[in-house]
Amino acid sequence: MNSCLWITFVIMTTLYIVNVKADCDNPSSDNSDEGEVKQWFKKVRCSIKKGAEDIQESAKPWTDKISSSAKEFSTSVAQKFDEVKHRLTDEKPSTEATRISLNDEITEKVPLAQLSSTTTADIV
Repeated sequence: MNSCLWITFVIMTTLYIVNVKADCDNPSSDNSDEGEVKQWFKKVRCSIKKGAEDIQESAKPWTDKISSSAKEFSTSVAQKFDEVKHRLTDEKPSTEATRISLNDEITEKVPLAQLSSTTTADIV
């Protein structure tokens, strides 16, 4: 659970850095009067943004393949479920053994044996 929180934090931080306006396409802003630290962070943001875009482009065929196979799998599962459902609802029990019937016969009542006094003392 703790590792999931850290991974989520890292992903959110990366997305925040990528989405910050960093003028990566405009190299003329490097000559401005910004401090060295601010320029360094800007370069880091631009490189992370470029890396994220590259990863997104390289992962696109894999994600498309996964989504198409998931759609095919869900369709086949739904079809199989419909087949089984119709088979179960359409078939009627054909023999007397498969039918459920209530037992209307009177059953014999058997009295329970009484507990001895030593056993009840141990329980209480």
